[in-house]
Amino acid sequence: MSIPAAGAVAIASAAAKAVTDVASSIINRRAVQDREKLIRQQLAKVVVQEVKAAELRESNRAIQLAEATAAANAVAGAAGVTTASLESLVQTNELMSQLDRAQDDLALEGVFDRFAVGMVQSLQAEKQAKVQMGINIASSLFGASAQISETSATLGSRVQG
Repeated sequence: MSIPAAGAVAIASAAAKAVTDVASSIINRRAVQDREKLIRQQLAKVVVQEVKAAELRESNRAIQLAEATAAANAVAGAAGVTTASLESLVQTNELMSQLDRAQDDLALEGVFDRFAVGMVQSLQAEKQAKVQMGINIASSLFGASAQISETSATLGSRVQG
């Protein structure tokens, strides 16, 4: 059985086409794989860059926070305000709030009114004592002034006479 020349050429042509198709398919597959590999590499580079950028941003935030803290501490230091005094101020504020609430409670019961009257009387007595002390001091000074004037007059008359 012999194959006519035209048939042999057709078979050879079909075989060549099949080999070409397989080779082309292999080449295309490799090209796709190479492109995928390149894309993965580029994505890896982008991810690394993003991680570095995120670390840099975080580092910048930490630096900015440190700078802001230093500035706030400098301002607080310049104003003479320390953490302890701020805490003390907060505690004092809380105590004042508690005192206000307690005073409100006492006022509602009438006890605060009696306490306030006692405090006013005590302050008035203290004021009266200070006024009396002032009067006593002024009187002593007046007496001393009169004695000095008398002594001065006596000396003046002795000098003239």
